[in-house]
Amino acid sequence: MKTGLSTIAKAVALVAFVSASGIAAAAGTQTLVVTATVSGLCKFSTANVLTMSPAAAIDPSGTANVTMTRTLNYNCTKGVSPTGGVTATTANGAVRNMANGLETLAYTLAWTGDTVAGTGFGTGTSKPVIFTGTITALQYQNAAALTFTDNVVLNINP
Repeated sequence: MKTGLSTIAKAVALVAFVSASGIAAAAGTQTLVVTATVSGLCKFSTANVLTMSPAAAIDPSGTANVTMTRTLNYNCTKGVSPTGGVTATTANGAVRNMANGLETLAYTLAWTGDTVAGTGFGTGTSKPVIFTGTITALQYQNAAALTFTDNVVLNINP
């Protein structure tokens, strides 16, 4: 009987050893791949609503064009350029109308600097777009004494 118990103990010990060594043999290495995707985008970096107007009220007896400028900054992901530059509810250089009720005042709106590739969104990476509005003397000499406005929606896409 003593022999049978000893044989059983040896068999249990052997099964435990084989099982433990099998687990140890299954250990190994594995590679973990870490990825991140940065979006290619462009955004204006100036406040949402901008105002562009002449420095002073327009003198209707004048003969010179009245110009007004505004710089709007944008950023694009590093290496990304704005596709087609800035787009707006008007073509670049097109004639638009400011209005006050039924009265209108025509002007042209043009811009430059909107196709430079981005260098990121960090400090000092903004790119300027310069907008110029021009009201010719022929457009303002017979205008009513009112404040005229127009809303232009601007977009910049990568």
